[in-house]
Amino acid sequence: QATIARQLEQRYLWILLAFAAAIRLYDLGGKQLWVDEIMQATASSPRLSLAGVLRAVTGHVGATPLDYVVQHYVTGLLGQTEFALRLHAAAFGTVTIAALYYLFRMLLDSRRALLSAALYAVYPLHHHYSQEGRPYALFVFLTVLSYLTFCKVLAGRGSGSWILYGATNALLLYSQYFGMFVLASQVVISLAMLWHRARHSLPWCRKVDFRFLAIQAATLGAAVVLFLPWIFYGIRTVQ
Repeated sequence: QATIARQLEQRYLWILLAFAAAIRLYDLGGKQLWVDEIMQATASSPRLSLAGVLRAVTGHVGATPLDYVVQHYVTGLLGQTEFALRLHAAAFGTVTIAALYYLFRMLLDSRRALLSAALYAVYPLHHHYSQEGRPYALFVFLTVLSYLTFCKVLAGRGSGSWILYGATNALLLYSQYFGMFVLASQVVISLAMLWHRARHSLPWCRKVDFRFLAIQAATLGAAVVLFLPWIFYGIRTVQ
């Protein structure tokens, strides 16, 4: 019976993801590009080389390169239509629903995870940014994925989870500078769990100790180090 319930749960998830994709793809190219989308489309043009795209990104205040690079390759395959310029955002918006489901499945249970994912699938603000050729959908996806991998290391899933945690956070930083706040929030959560470890703990979660904090600091430090080349490149290029 547990196997049947699991299969039914997966079927509901696939139906939900198909619905989320459909409403994000619907009329995706129907609206004209607005100013920021045009600026990004110009900087990520398939006529530019990868080095040219990176250099163009440094001319946009507060921009990081990951979404521009993804858009560069998507439009290189499909052309610079409104649909193609927004397609990657719709894709990231859809997979965010799956990531959110698995996150809440760890934190709560499968029923509430499906409900949470369903509500987020129709959340108007997320739907809006999933139809915009800007980095926001990618940033939200990597933020959710960062917390999912954080939960996996809290669950003690082994060294592979730590590697995935570090890689995800490096990509998060390359998607948006605000990723630093996500990293900081996870450190605060770990410190709070260390402080309260004698009083309570989540049933699936290992107790946070100083060894965990040291590994987390090293992993997040590695993510920041992987991001530093972009900082140095941006400073050198702007100068």
